[in-house]
Amino acid sequence: LDFVKDYRLIAELPTPELEYHTIGEILQHVKVLMMPFANGRNIQLKVEQTASKISIQIDLKLIEQALINLVTNSIYALEDIEAPIIEINYRLDLGKLFLDVTDNGKGIQAELLEKIFVPFFTTRKNGSGIGLTITRNIMKMHTGSLEVLSAPYEKTTFSLVFKYQ
Repeated sequence: LDFVKDYRLIAELPTPELEYHTIGEILQHVKVLMMPFANGRNIQLKVEQTASKISIQIDLKLIEQALINLVTNSIYALEDIEAPIIEINYRLDLGKLFLDVTDNGKGIQAELLEKIFVPFFTTRKNGSGIGLTITRNIMKMHTGSLEVLSAPYEKTTFSLVFKYQ
């Protein structure tokens, strides 16, 4: 039954309702939503604050969901890590806008990097394996992508990548 419910979450994402939002607004929303979870686990959550007028056309609720999924994964990756930190930043590069979620947790072994986007694949005991699939699908709906770079026990960065002119 959980499988069916989880499958529906992947298959039935709502059609995005696109509106322009500034980077500062997006980052502030995620900070407000995720700070209590991070604080409750003694994780330092550093969210870049910006007055930048850079704005992108997104469905704010869907992008919030994508960022929540990434921060939640970071929180789990930081279990048993000394001085755990999650940083959320943005950068512009070659016509693309990146929203980066970086942690100093366990990281992802090279042989698992290909598998982590497969629906229902998980390395967590009680994980459903749908968070990254949903996040990737949300980015496809925004004609963007989801990228990952990981150096185990050093840092891992997941990036929501948007086209930006």
